[in-house]
Amino acid sequence: MPEIGSPLEEAINTENDMRLVLNGVYNQMSASTGFGAAVSIFGDLLSDNAFVSTANDGYFLNTSRMSYSPEISDFSMYDSFYNVIQQANMVIGDKKLKESQTVLRYKAEAKIARAMSYFYLVSFYSPDPKSGTNQEFGVPIQPEDYNPDNKLSRSSVNDIYNYIISDLENAIAGLSGTTGTKRSVLTPTAAKLLLSRVYLTRGAAGDYQKAVSYANEVINNSPSDVFAPITDKTTYTNYFISTSSANIDDQKETIFEIEQTPVFNNGGNAHPSSFYASNGAHKSILFRRSFINLINTNTNDWRVALIGTLGSNQDTPQGYFGKKWVRGTNEGNYVSNIRLLRFSEAYLNRIEALFKSGQTSAALSYLNQFEQSRGENISSNITIEKILDERRKEFFAEGHRYFDLKRNGFSVIKDSNCSTNCNVAASDRLLVIPIPYYEININPNITQYPGW
Repeated sequence: MPEIGSPLEEAINTENDMRLVLNGVYNQMSASTGFGAAVSIFGDLLSDNAFVSTANDGYFLNTSRMSYSPEISDFSMYDSFYNVIQQANMVIGDKKLKESQTVLRYKAEAKIARAMSYFYLVSFYSPDPKSGTNQEFGVPIQPEDYNPDNKLSRSSVNDIYNYIISDLENAIAGLSGTTGTKRSVLTPTAAKLLLSRVYLTRGAAGDYQKAVSYANEVINNSPSDVFAPITDKTTYTNYFISTSSANIDDQKETIFEIEQTPVFNNGGNAHPSSFYASNGAHKSILFRRSFINLINTNTNDWRVALIGTLGSNQDTPQGYFGKKWVRGTNEGNYVSNIRLLRFSEAYLNRIEALFKSGQTSAALSYLNQFEQSRGENISSNITIEKILDERRKEFFAEGHRYFDLKRNGFSVIKDSNCSTNCNVAASDRLLVIPIPYYEININPNITQYPGW
């Protein structure tokens, strides 16, 4: 594959060249510093879900304590996401090849990857778009014509969201008539699910109805032979905890995942299971007892089976391991695929968006349906807290909780296993990750978020 820094005129001369560069986009997405692990881990540790055990080997302590700074942190996702964007731009910006159906498909896949990267960048490094605060502090938009000498400034949060939406809508059009059969490839269904989350997060006038519409597209119009929800408890449990790759990888519930193989994987030092699994190499990320109690409220809840054993007795109170990330399968250790988008999210996005648009009866009806699908007792009323609790139970260890709290303007309240920054207000600078110091140092045009 051409190196990422190769001139475009040398990198892409044929459709096969473009395919190879697109493969590089997916390779960049697999980096553990970004989509390959950090998204899942930081989404838990920056919230009230999880903590790093006292019995740790030094990984992610600054994140767990929320004691990071521009100079010192565990975060490397800024570079990781921009590496994906730079590689995607090589595909999207190509002007040499005739735009055949194949070329249009490759460009559409690259646009989804680029949009996904910008979405996580603006979600981590900028304030919530509904906060009305510091909305000029988006993230830089990298031109398709790469110039290493560019010193880019931040675009506004609104401009970033418009850019993301444009990419995803164009990708859906570019992939018209295709469905995709492999869940490690970005598809129109992935773009629609992302759009439902993007509109849910932006929350501008009309956005919640658009979030509902795109969620309905996923639920009602996805090719059922490729994407479908899990409808029985055994399949659901095996989807997470089975040691057979045939049960956990490339499943219809998964809309997009990063493929791991015995040859190409993130390994024992970087795969999420290394930190979450009780037999992982690091086995240091535990879930707070208050969260476990939330799941255990109903012993028939399918998610009860995903609670692991007690963690180290050095922690007071002891936390719990989760079972969602399996260290070993029949294919080897640390080779389970890394799920980023699941069908179930469409249902929960729809519920939240309906509630926020004032359609509470419909939202409650769909919440009850989802509760029944997980073996729970149904709720008699609906609040945003109940909706977020359902999301919390469904997506723990998958990186959603920090974004759920931030999107809804909720504080991060860590009620145990916390020594510093245990009650972080929604407006606190800690919920906007600082741009790395080295980036500020080499780029005079980029400004640090206020307070850092």
